[in-house]
This record gives sequence, structure tokens and C-alpha cells, in this order.
Amino acid sequence: MSSHSISLFKHIKLSTMGLFFTCGFALSALVFIASSIIINSNVSLASSVWTEYKANKSEKIRIDSALRSSLGYGGAIHEFKNYLLRPEPWRIERVQAKLGAVNAAISQFNTLGPSNAQAIALNDIKNMVDAYSAALIQAELLFSQGLQPLDVDKQVIIDDSLAMRGLQILNQELQRELHINNPSDDSPNITKADLAVKLRSALGYGGFIHNFKNAVLRGDEAYLSEAAGCLVKAEELIALYRNQGLTSAEHISLEDITRTLNNYKQEIDTIRQLISQNASPQYIDQQVKINDTSALRGLAVLDREIVVQIEQSADNVSATLDFVTQLISWLSWFTVIFTTVFIIAAILLMRNRLMNPIKELIKAMKTLAEGNFNIKIFATDRDNEIGEMARALEIFSANALKHRDSEAQVQAVINTAVHAIVTTNDRGVIVALNPAALAIFDYELDDILGRNIKLLMPQANKSFTDSVQGKVYEEDALRANGVHFPIELSVNEMTVGDKLMYTTVIHDITARRAAEAEIRKLAMTDPLTGVANRNQFELCIEEAIQVAEQNNKSVGLLLLDLNKFKPVNDTYGHHVGDQLLKDVSARMVEASRQTDTVARLGGDEFAIIFNHLDTPECIKVPFDRLVSELSRPYVVNDMVLNVTASIGVSMYPQDDTNIDELLRKADLAMYKNKNIDLVS
Repeated sequence: MSSHSISLFKHIKLSTMGLFFTCGFALSALVFIASSIIINSNVSLASSVWTEYKANKSEKIRIDSALRSSLGYGGAIHEFKNYLLRPEPWRIERVQAKLGAVNAAISQFNTLGPSNAQAIALNDIKNMVDAYSAALIQAELLFSQGLQPLDVDKQVIIDDSLAMRGLQILNQELQRELHINNPSDDSPNITKADLAVKLRSALGYGGFIHNFKNAVLRGDEAYLSEAAGCLVKAEELIALYRNQGLTSAEHISLEDITRTLNNYKQEIDTIRQLISQNASPQYIDQQVKINDTSALRGLAVLDREIVVQIEQSADNVSATLDFVTQLISWLSWFTVIFTTVFIIAAILLMRNRLMNPIKELIKAMKTLAEGNFNIKIFATDRDNEIGEMARALEIFSANALKHRDSEAQVQAVINTAVHAIVTTNDRGVIVALNPAALAIFDYELDDILGRNIKLLMPQANKSFTDSVQGKVYEEDALRANGVHFPIELSVNEMTVGDKLMYTTVIHDITARRAAEAEIRKLAMTDPLTGVANRNQFELCIEEAIQVAEQNNKSVGLLLLDLNKFKPVNDTYGHHVGDQLLKDVSARMVEASRQTDTVARLGGDEFAIIFNHLDTPECIKVPFDRLVSELSRPYVVNDMVLNVTASIGVSMYPQDDTNIDELLRKADLAMYKNKNIDLVS
């Protein structure tokens, strides 16, 4: 055959092949035409299903869904508003983690070659994320300065309009790239995937939860009206979703979401009433706080159910192509009866241009199902239905390869992470550890894999895992050699397939604990004498007065100032003076009770807080013991030092109830009682 004939048959359409067979088989025209129509319709169906499968499995669609999830309801903006209303330090890391997930999704999207419009939209969203990151830092600083949530919100308010427009443009561009019409809510062609995206938009960023939190935070009923409108929209979408035919998991998920939305709906009037009463944002938030766990879990289940349905579409493709192959085989046998010559030509044509390509595509699909994505797809250059199917399969293979490479990069990041990462199943059995985890616990992988997490953290159990979800938590850990050490950990839940897994990120805080203890000691202790310094003295006097007030007791405040201390320094040197200060403080500690506090306020000035005195007269016994102890001779380097002191005492509450006044009166008494000899 000439090259021109080969090229002609290479691109022959299935409909043309059907017409050719119809003309050749005069006696079986009706049967043959019917068979051709069936072949054409089924191959078209297979191509249509593959196109839908490609669209749903597109990496961009997956990342778009992850972006909306990380940004909206239960995501970064939700958590940011919660932090403004409930400025608890652990919420900062939750906001940062969600913002990090948004940045990761944007980075992944950028690797897939976005259009100009998508790039602009992603840049607007990225700018918004950067703005919220900066606002988070500013909010933390403002809270540390004592500002209230409403005042903090006014200083960190972010304009979300460009980012919300960016999300809308992103979705429109994805629909255009994949040749998918964006159906209206009442369109009969709307799918569960469309409804799930619309539901997330109605509830999330720029939707219900965004306006609801702004209404609570800013006391503005305009936001409350917007939230109510979004809530009605969400209820309409849930009703449409119910009409799609639900699995049991979807039914439960919709019930969970509806129940949570009803709870929010009941609180809208409460918010209006509290706003009219000028209640504070913190008080309103406490009164209308709703647990979103079941609704977030429900949305995640809806996403998972849609993925399962997409996988079923792939199975339908294989079944359809198997049916086409069988039908063609039957047709070949039927044509053999009527004409040997024509059947040979038909078999050769169908085998070379139809059956073999389909078998190659089925073989390629099975290879992809086994996880091998490094294959060359057959017949992608053909200008017919087989070519369309092959090109659709090639796009799917390329996206799957990118996804696998992305997973490999994530695993590489985990393996090179500085912090320990331990993965367990829902029974607490360890299924994976990174090298950092093996290093801090001092185990070999084979020795710990398959063992219970209690081997590493004796206090860990199922309730423990549930209690620290999304929090940074400190716990006691155990090395392989039996040595206990402190750790800081956070536990996150994930679902792999249909299995519940927990990932625990662990940081050894032994060095930090030691440093903190040393810092606390240095901050509260006089470095020369070892007794309390002025900082600790101020804390102790406040605490002593609070306890005395609660228990109807008295507190004695004694101030002591050494006389003639400067001549000792000048005559014998500072080392002798320092030793004298140590001796005086040691005698004061020896003479005082365990419940009392001895402090050096600075230079040669000391103080004692006498706690838990039933009456003012009770101070006489420890006071006399102190004077007796201090009056003994002071010998430093074989030299007897001539030192006197001034002592003054004030009593709480007899002399005053104000700390500053007690100090002033003790100081006055000290100068009235100068020059008590400390040497016999």
C-alpha cells in the first residue's frame, strides 16, 4: 500500500468505518449499521467519561479545593478571627499552619503552568496571605501590650476584596481550561463536585463564617445580615445536594453540617440582642461559641465521597472499553460468514486500527493503576476518537506523575526534618518514623516499628490523642535506654484511604527547660548572696499580703541597712565586703523560719518578710533570734569587723495595707533605730 493510503487509514473515523461496512454487507445492512452505531456511541461514551475523569482528577482542581479548604471555613481566616476573639498563644501556630498550607497550595499551582489570569489571581491571594501573616504578628504584639480584641481588629483589618475576586477568577479559569460549563444552582447538570465547591464558598472565606466572626468582633449588624444571607445560600445548596442521591456517609455528613448551621442560625438573634446591649466581642463570642468539628468533618467526607465517585468513573471506562472490544470481536465473526475476502480486509482494518489501540490503552490503564506512570501512551497522534482517548489518558498520566513526585518531595522533607515525626494508626501502633525520631529516642527502625506509641510516651492513649488535637503540648518521653526527657509535641489527624492515622511532631526541649530554669533563677536570686533579689521580694510581699488577707493573718516587714559598710570596703577591699554581705545574709536565713523570705534589696540593704503571724506580738520571737544571730562577731580573714545596722519593722494590716506605705514606715522605723551593734 502507498504511504498516502496508510495515512488515510490511520485517521479513519469509526463512523466512516461503519458506513464502509454497511455498503459491503448488503444482506446484513440493518444489523451492521446497528452494530456500528453501538460501537460509535460506546466509544464516544468512553471518551466523554475519560474527559470528565480528567477534569475531576486534574491537579489544578485538587489544589483549588485544598486552597479553599485551607483558607475558608475551618481554615486560616476562620482561625485568625478566632485568635482575635480568643487571644490564646497556641492559636497563633494554628493560624500560621493554615497560612502555610495556603502558601503551599499556591506554590504547587504555580508549578503547573498557570495562565496569566490565574497568575494574577494567585498573586492577589498570596498578597492577602502575606498581609494576614503580618497582621498576625502585629496582633500578637498589640495583645501583649494589653489592647482589647476590638482595638486590635481595627489596627489589623485586611481588605479581602482582591483575594476573593482572585478565588472567583481561579475557578472560572479552571472551568474554561477544562471546557466545563459552570452550571447554575438550579441547572439539572450540576454535579456534587460543583455543589461541594459552592458550599465551601458560601460557608468559608468571604462567606458565612467570615461575616459571622466579623459581626461578633466588630458589633456591626451589616456583617450579621451578610452572614444570614450566606446561611440561606448554604441551606439551598445542601437541599440541592440531597437531590443528587446520597451515600450513607454523605447523608450523615449533610446532617452534621445542617446541625451546625442550625446552631449558628439560632445564635444570630442572640448576637443582635447582645450588640444592642453594647456587649464586648469576648462576651458575645463566649455566648455564641459553636463547635465546628462535625461540620468540618462533614465537608471533608463530602470531598472524599466525590473522590470515590471519580474513581468509580475510571472503572466505568474500563468496563465500557471491554464491552467495545467484545462487540467488535462478535462483529468480526459475523462478517466472516458472508464474505471471506471482505472479512479479511475488515479483520485487518479493525485489528490494526481499532482493537490493538484499545488493547494498548487498556494495558496502559492497568499499568497506571499499578502505579507505573513512566510509560508512553499509544496513538496520541491520531485524529479520531482513539486519539482523543489516548490524549486524555496521557494528560491523566502526566498529572499522576506530578502528584507522585510531589508526594516524594513531601517524604524527602519529612526525612530531612529537624523535628521528630512519628505516624501511628487509630490504635496507637507506630507505622512510620523519620530519622530525627529514631535519633532522639535512640531506637533502630526494626526495633520500634509496629510497637505502641506508649513505648515512647508512657502517658499516651486514645483520649490523650484526642485531647491534644491541633495543640502544642508538653509531655514526658522515654528513650530506649530508659532515660526520661521532656518533649513538646503536636498531634494532627489524617485519613489515608479509609484508615484514620495520627502524625505527631516532636521536639526535645531538655535544653530549653534547663535554660528556662537558669533564667528564672538568675531573674529572682541575688548572685552574690544567693538570697532573693528585689524582683522576687516584690512578688513575695504581694503574695504574702494576699494570703494574709484571705486567712486573717498578719505579715511583718523588716528592713535592715548595714552601717559602716563603706569603711570596710575601703579599708579591707571589696572581697572582704562581699564576704561580710554573704555572712550577714547567711545569718539572716539561719535566724528566719522556712516560711519567711530573706532578700537583698541592693548594696548593704536587706529585708525579711515574716509570714503567717497570728498576732503582731508573734514577730518578737523570730526578731529576737535574728538580733541575737546578727550580734555575734564577724570574722573575715582573721579580722574582726566593727559593723552595726539599722533595723525597722512595719506590720500588715496594723500599720497599713498598702505595700508602698508599709515599706515607707519600715524605712522610717529603721532610721529611728540606728546603730544596733552586730558585734558583742
